[in-house]
Order: sequence, then C-alpha cells, then structure tokens
Amino acid sequence: MSRALKTTLAAIVLILELLFVIMFGNPYPHGMVADVRYRHTERFVALRDYMEHHSADTKAAYDRELALLHKHEDWKEFLTLGLLLAANVAAVYFFLRYEHRRAAA
Repeated sequence: MSRALKTTLAAIVLILELLFVIMFGNPYPHGMVADVRYRHTERFVALRDYMEHHSADTKAAYDRELALLHKHEDWKEFLTLGLLLAANVAAVYFFLRYEHRRAAA
C-alpha cells in the first residue's frame, strides 16, 4: 500500500471521526443537574430555597452552585478530547509505520 494511500485513508478516518464527534457528541456537556453527585445536597438546597423564596440572593446562590458544577464537569470534556487526540496520533503513527516494522521483523 503506497504512503499516499495510507495518508489519504488516515485523513478520511480522522474527518469521519470529527464529524461523528460533532454530530453525536454530548448535547448536554454538564449532564443532568440531578444526576451529578458533586455538591448535590448544596445544589438542591439552593434550588429549593430559590423555588420557595424568589429573590436575587437565592437566585445568586443557585447560580453560584451551577457555576461550581459546570467548572467541575468541564474537565471531563477536556480529558476525553485529549485521550481521543492521543489515540488518534498513536493510531496514525502505527498505521503509517506498520509496513516498515513488518518488513524488518
């Protein structure tokens, strides 16, 4: 298999993977608010207070809890993209170098 064909196949696979991630990625990157265990009690106390007593202070407390939740959940997206990038780099490297290693063995 020629090097140009290998490079083209690797590019096509990477483009298809990018399209898959864009189209079918998580539409709710921070998950459902009720399903995340991080500061669950504090978040629901703030929500209950806001629902029972609508005021600027209770809204600010609830927004602060949601901001902490989003900050906590952001690392998952970066970790996933970093691992995906590392796996792609390794796969492309071994795919392009396979013929040379096989001939040497």
